[in-house]
Amino acid sequence: MTGPLENRERMSRIGRLLVVGVSAALALTVAVAPVSAAPLSAKPTPTVAPTPTPGPLTQKVAADAAVATLAEQIMAAQAKIAAAQVVADAAQQQYTIQTALSAQAAAAAEAANKQRQQMQDLVDKQHVAVTEMVTSAYESGVKMPGAAIASLITAPDPQSLVTREDMRRRIQSDQADVLADYSQKLDALTAAQKAAADALAQQTAATAAAQQAVQDAQTAMALASTEKVNLDTALASAQAQAAAAAMALAQSQSSLTWLTPDQAKALNDQYRAQAAAAAALPIAPNPGHWTAEMGQSVANRALQWLGTPYAWNGGNVAGPTRGVAVDYDSRNDGNIIGFDCSGLVLYAWGPYLRLPHLAASQYLKAGSLHPAATDLLPGDLVFWSSSGGASGISHVAIYIGNGNVVQAPASGDVVKVSPLNGVESGYFGATRPLT
Repeated sequence: MTGPLENRERMSRIGRLLVVGVSAALALTVAVAPVSAAPLSAKPTPTVAPTPTPGPLTQKVAADAAVATLAEQIMAAQAKIAAAQVVADAAQQQYTIQTALSAQAAAAAEAANKQRQQMQDLVDKQHVAVTEMVTSAYESGVKMPGAAIASLITAPDPQSLVTREDMRRRIQSDQADVLADYSQKLDALTAAQKAAADALAQQTAATAAAQQAVQDAQTAMALASTEKVNLDTALASAQAQAAAAAMALAQSQSSLTWLTPDQAKALNDQYRAQAAAAAALPIAPNPGHWTAEMGQSVANRALQWLGTPYAWNGGNVAGPTRGVAVDYDSRNDGNIIGFDCSGLVLYAWGPYLRLPHLAASQYLKAGSLHPAATDLLPGDLVFWSSSGGASGISHVAIYIGNGNVVQAPASGDVVKVSPLNGVESGYFGATRPLT
């Protein structure tokens, strides 16, 4: 069973005179014309199927999704580049400003050094003057011990003289003023020189930080640009794959297999006769896992109901049941005893496996092995998707061998045999139950 929307998609096929199927692009190697039913006694040898090759619709959906994902990533990369450019521009502007400030600080430091040198010259002169002053004071009668006079004359700088209070008291007041003036100038010189040095250190550090910020921003922009180049390359490849997938899908849909009414009748009559003969055969035993004999019994059980009307939500493990009218296309199904596609599967696999009455769930829950279309065995379940994904599965049929399936197509139709590549477009894959 499928939902109403999925059912309507399948029921849109009722207006066709013949069913259509998946193209050769699906890598199906089955014959496009109806083939004779295999003898019911034939028992295919079980094989381990490889990973299935996705059909054109699945490939196109995946390719389109890849293109969309890459396009979003490229937009994000472009935004990163733009943001990095803003940061880089701001960092460069700050670096330019900081370079100018550093130059100003260097000039100020140089000026401070010159002033210090000038003041140092003045200090030297004042040192000489103080020394002369002390000598003059002694000669003028100021009483000082010889050792004190010697210490004053040989003092390394005038500041040493100023700090000797006993000496200051022994010299004239005007001479003391000269020393005090020098002391103040020396303090100012020291403070100015330190302030200039501190300012230069700060500006030098700020300039280095600004330069590092520029480098970091340029690195970030380069990385973002490289990322975008790589994404552009990936997008070009994905677009080419999407174009190829679109072409494959178009070829698939333009090269559909058509059965004439006579071919369809002959194929179903052949299987109907074999189904009648198989009705007397016992079903294969259930070992709890897939066997080829079990798969053939499943195919035979489904073939017993050829010609039974389709009824939406119809069918269970016991056989056909009354359908349900859920929309305009299924408006008469409430008066019909029959099967829908997944209901036929419920009956066919009933002796071996309990499954949900929903095609998409049967794909996921029936078994873990998903054989390729070229490796199908009788009893395998085959699925079609309207979206190219498992969630879009809208139809299921039972493979019966020789490239044919038995299916309950849609409201207004009956259970019948069709070539696998003559069901509908959008082949998705297969599941081997009890694997």
